Amino acid sequence: MIVDGSGAARIWTGVTEMYLFSFNKSFLTFLIKRIHVSEILNPYSDVFNDMRLTKQQYTVLKEEFDDDYLPFDHGFLKIVTRKIRARNPPYLESRELWQIDAWKNGSRNYHRIENNNDKDVERVTRQALSIANKDVKKSISILVDELEGVGIPVASAILYFTFPDKFAVIDRYAWNAYRAIGKGERIVDWTKTFTGGPKEYEEFCTFCRDKAGQLGAGWTPRDVEKALFFYGENKGKIPSASRVP
Repeated sequence: MIVDGSGAARIWTGVTEMYLFSFNKSFLTFLIKRIHVSEILNPYSDVFNDMRLTKQQYTVLKEEFDDDYLPFDHGFLKIVTRKIRARNPPYLESRELWQIDAWKNGSRNYHRIENNNDKDVERVTRQALSIANKDVKKSISILVDELEGVGIPVASAILYFTFPDKFAVIDRYAWNAYRAIGKGERIVDWTKTFTGGPKEYEEFCTFCRDKAGQLGAGWTPRDVEKALFFYGENKGKIPSASRVP
């Protein structure tokens, strides 16, 4: 079959279009395999693995946390912190250790906490809190190693309730959010339990302190941690900035 010039051009155009369609289809398939439908349809903005969250975004996250937890947090903070700070040097009594553990864990850990006697609670917390602002890793280690039922999250809560402007409370949601935002890691399981030690807590707390300093007046490490908690609890999503008053 003889094809004239215009026919050859039409054939070539058709072949080119077929190639481009095939390429675009393959590329689209490639993208779809890597994007979760829930991330497209979710009403929250996806800032996944973005180390450059704005102040407005941190504010939105913190306010969402406060909407759910602020009344309980503030009431507890006033009562417990005032008692601990009234002692010089500060320490916890057994009842306060139980209260902080209950605030963090509910009642599931009480049977272990109650095994600590009054003298040990006072001695260990006095020692740990006396060095908390100088050596946070050692302070955390003392609490975890010498008090039954106290893990890193509860130990971090003890430091926070004693020095609320200097420490943050760690848990799985806040830690996984830090891994995503602060370290650029891709998080597959946002509910994965925190299994780190004193070193990881120090790393986390340093991030919260540094970020609070960057965000400006009125921000504390705990405020940053609240934002991280909400971000992690909602699997790496934040409310749209349009929701900010």
